[in-house]
Amino acid sequence: LRIACLTQYASRIPMDRAPHVFNSAKYAARITIRICLANTSWLEKVSKASGNPEKIRLLIDLPESYPLSSNPTRDYSSYSETMKYLLVNSKKVVRIGIPFIDWYGIDFLVSCLSANQNHPLAQLIIRTYPEDHMDRLWQSNVVVYVMNEEDGHWGFHAKYAIFDDECAIIGSQNLTKRNMSRSLEIGAMLNKEKIRPLILIHKHLIEVSKKIEPLNFQASGRMI
Repeated sequence: LRIACLTQYASRIPMDRAPHVFNSAKYAARITIRICLANTSWLEKVSKASGNPEKIRLLIDLPESYPLSSNPTRDYSSYSETMKYLLVNSKKVVRIGIPFIDWYGIDFLVSCLSANQNHPLAQLIIRTYPEDHMDRLWQSNVVVYVMNEEDGHWGFHAKYAIFDDECAIIGSQNLTKRNMSRSLEIGAMLNKEKIRPLILIHKHLIEVSKKIEPLNFQASGRMI
C-alpha cells in the first residue's frame, strides 16, 4: 500500500519541484513490478503442484514519461495491447466491468470492436461516463449498464474484462486517457480454469445495475 501511494503521489509532482519524490517513484515502481512478478511465479508453482496448471500472465503499461531509467524485467506483456488483441479477436461475448470511461476509452473500445469480424456481444458495466460520446457505444451494439449511486453502488471499483468466458484480465486500468497513456498500470491475465467466479459476479452486477439506452439516457446520464 505504501509503495502504491508513493507511486501515485510522485507521478503528479513535477521533477524540478520535487526530485527526491520523483526518484523515490523510480524505486517504488521497480519494487512494485518485482513483487507482482514474484507473486505470479508463486501462484503458478502452487497451481502446478496442486495438479491444476494455471498460466498467469503479468500485464504492464509503462508510459515513456514514467520515471524508470530501465525496465526491471521483460517478463510481461503490454496491458493495452493485450486488451486490444482480445477485443479484436473475441468470437462470442465480451464482458467488461470498469468504473470510469471517457471519450478516449470509448474510442479505443469502439475501434477494437469495429475491427472484430466476429461481431461478439459486448456488455459494459460502468459507473460514470461522458454523455456526449455514449451514442458511439450504442452504434457499435455495446449493451451498457450503469451502477447508479442512487442505488447505493458508489463502491463499484472493479476493473476486469472477460473474453468468450475463456480468459480474463483483472487489473488497475480504467478506460480513460490518463490511465491508458500516462499511468503505470498493472494487471494479470487468467485462463478459463480460474474465471468462473468472475463470470458469476459479472452476471450478478448485470442484475443489480441499470441498463441505459438512447430512450432513457437523458434521465440517467451523468458526465465525468
